Amino acid sequence: MCSVDGCTFPSRKRGWCNTHYSRWYQTGTTDDRVPPTVEDRFWSKVDVRGPDECWLWTASLDPKGYGKMYVDGHLVGAHVVAYRLFVGPVPAGHDVDHQCHNDDLTCAGGPTCLHRRCANFHHLTAATRQENLSRGRGPALTAARYR
Repeated sequence: MCSVDGCTFPSRKRGWCNTHYSRWYQTGTTDDRVPPTVEDRFWSKVDVRGPDECWLWTASLDPKGYGKMYVDGHLVGAHVVAYRLFVGPVPAGHDVDHQCHNDDLTCAGGPTCLHRRCANFHHLTAATRQENLSRGRGPALTAARYR
């Protein structure tokens, strides 16, 4: 049986029924009476490591490898959520850039780049779109610099 008090459905994952497991996976809590905050949901999906290490997003990723979560009905990058929660609003005309990627010259980028999953707000900075793109190291960006 499900380990949540009062639930009589069979246990499927982590000792919870499908309903409670799904609620925990989506919101970070099995309690349907207290809606979790965006911050609670954020922390439930981040593998927090040392302050200087990347904190990897453990939930859904988009095809480009960036962590994503819903905030107020909109799909938002996990790194953007981290920046908004712990640094402040993203300045108009700016993107949230992964400084950890910019500093790691061995990373070629692309959808498998672990830096795209980083949600450590200490690794994030606001940059104009032009600055952000100019720091990239994908094959097309590298070729464009040498034209």
